[in-house]
Amino acid sequence: MKDYKTVREALEALNDLNDPNTDFSAVKEIGKDGEVVRTADIKDLQDLNSEIVASICDLLGMSDIYLGGKNHD
Repeated sequence: MKDYKTVREALEALNDLNDPNTDFSAVKEIGKDGEVVRTADIKDLQDLNSEIVASICDLLGMSDIYLGGKNHD
C-alpha cells in the first residue's frame, strides 16, 4: 500500500483511479511460472479503492471505519 502524506494526495489518487479515461485494462501478477498479465476486473478496482480509502481513514484518525469498529460519531 502506498503511504500517502496528505488526504488531498490520497483523494487525487482515488480520483485518478476512478477517472473513466484511466487505462485499467491489465494487471500484472507474479505466479509460480513468473509474471502473468491478465485482464483487470472489478475486484481489482475495489481492492485499489479500499487501500486508498484505508489510507484516508488513517490520515483522519478514523481507522475504525475499515477495521469494523462501531466508533462512528
